[in-house]
Amino acid sequence: MNLRFSRLLILLTAVSTSACYSYVPVATAPAPGTEVALLVSDRGRVELGERVGPEMDQLRGTLVSSSESAVTLRMREAVSLRRVSTTWTGESLTVSPSLLAGVRVKQLDRGRSLLMAGGVTAAVIAFIITRQVIVDDQKIETDPSKPPTDPGSQSIRIPLTFLFRSH
Repeated sequence: MNLRFSRLLILLTAVSTSACYSYVPVATAPAPGTEVALLVSDRGRVELGERVGPEMDQLRGTLVSSSESAVTLRMREAVSLRRVSTTWTGESLTVSPSLLAGVRVKQLDRGRSLLMAGGVTAAVIAFIITRQVIVDDQKIETDPSKPPTDPGSQSIRIPLTFLFRSH
């Protein structure tokens, strides 16, 4: 397979899987260094409004420390009740657990990831089939605006075994 195509495929895979995360509830306290979303309670929205902005629903970032009296987060993002996101640049924020309604941990969503990977794979295969065919490291250009060289031929069979061979 051609090197440029391999790099494009790796880039598409990285981009498509990077967005397939969700925040899930946890039963135990997460360890420091874990990506978390702190769910802000109604009381927390009132008390934290001047520090993080009005109507904040979630405070997302990396958990620095957690105790019965305080939770410290290295902030990455604050999400409002209206789903408006505000980007932070790693500022430290310490809040009282009494101002929180819960904690969620960032986790890979396998279903969405598989769906995205399948969609990207289908798009890449469709692109290859409609734009160019690569067979045994030779590129055969196809141009749909040109008529076939053999006017009697109705269809062309293209072996796709090259997609499954390892080099």
